[in-house]
Amino acid sequence: GLSALPSAAIYSLLACAYALIYGLTGRIILSFGEFAALGALAAVVGAALLVSITASTPASGLVAAFVVAILAAALHGFAMGRFVLRPLDHAFDPQGQGRQAPLRQAPGQQVLIATIGLAIALSEYLRLAQGAGLRWLAPVFNEPFALARAGSFVVTATPLGLAVAAAGFTVTLGLVLLIARSAYGRQWRAVSDDARTAALFGVDARAVHDKALILACAASGMAGVIVTAVYGGMGFAGGFSLGLK
Repeated sequence: GLSALPSAAIYSLLACAYALIYGLTGRIILSFGEFAALGALAAVVGAALLVSITASTPASGLVAAFVVAILAAALHGFAMGRFVLRPLDHAFDPQGQGRQAPLRQAPGQQVLIATIGLAIALSEYLRLAQGAGLRWLAPVFNEPFALARAGSFVVTATPLGLAVAAAGFTVTLGLVLLIARSAYGRQWRAVSDDARTAALFGVDARAVHDKALILACAASGMAGVIVTAVYGGMGFAGGFSLGLK
């Protein structure tokens, strides 16, 4: 059970990413697995940069991996929204009604095909950036310790596994509370319920959608860091199976 906590944290972050967008627009984006792979590569790069710039501890290297991966995934998510999804929506808003006009969303099939193409492009992008081989993150805090004993049966866990699982579940809970309790969450729910009526009350549907994409991709990037930290690394093509699950 305890050994499955990191995996549960990974899938909870990816589930949040899918839910943030599907709950808002009713559209499925099939490239979040590739954003997790992007986060995995960025985590290795971030830890390596910290080691090359200054003396570091395993804890600081892990923090740098999380920060770089989340920023890289969020930036690429913003680019996906602006250059892939926004043009599709704009095609259904030919009058250019302004920022607060409700989005004339492209049909789900078009979004699905576009994000599948983006997933393939991201996978090739990662292959060109890192090569076909894996880029490994050095194992840290992975010495198992006993939590409970019953005769010869010993329940063990690793500090790293517990830490990254706690971080993943904390972010997942934070996203749930963000939608439930914050001003942005009220705007998200308003656009999800009725984008046209929300626009009449001054809610900027485009900004709500852009922020949701950034949050979703950042959560996917964090999932990739957990994969790398716990399992050592993830290849450029690993995002497909992760996202499919």
